Amino acid sequence: MKKRSAFSEAKPRTAAGEARRRVEEVQDKLRALLDSEDEDSFRQGAAEFFELRPGEPHFEAALAAWREARRKL
Repeated sequence: MKKRSAFSEAKPRTAAGEARRRVEEVQDKLRALLDSEDEDSFRQGAAEFFELRPGEPHFEAALAAWREARRKL
């Protein structure tokens, strides 16, 4: 995740700027999750970052995508 200065964190933001910041935050979390080395780390990150739980359709789709990406490496 990018390190932000105290000044950039404290300055007022427009609605578009705030939305862009949230998108960057989610992208950073997703990159970290996709870089998980093992399935247990992926499962823990999915639960922590995105509140995905095993058995849910979104979780199973994300796990399948992660496994496919790992196979290509």
